[in-house]
Amino acid sequence: MPRGSQHELTGRLDRDGHGLLLRADGGGQWRLDTGFLAGWKASGLVGRNVRVRGTRDAFNVLAVSRIEPSGW
Repeated sequence: MPRGSQHELTGRLDRDGHGLLLRADGGGQWRLDTGFLAGWKASGLVGRNVRVRGTRDAFNVLAVSRIEPSGW
């Protein structure tokens, strides 16, 4: 998966000492760069299953363009 590629993933949203993590369905995890507004919305979704859309920004970093509860 090259940098700049678009992704839509589902999984559980968690928080660690460095920020938000998506533990993807099927394995793997992504660090999320949510920006201010998406970060504010995402903080209310920690511990829930979510759907995330974004652009790969580094090895395991996704620059989030949209985050919402899974199933919407």
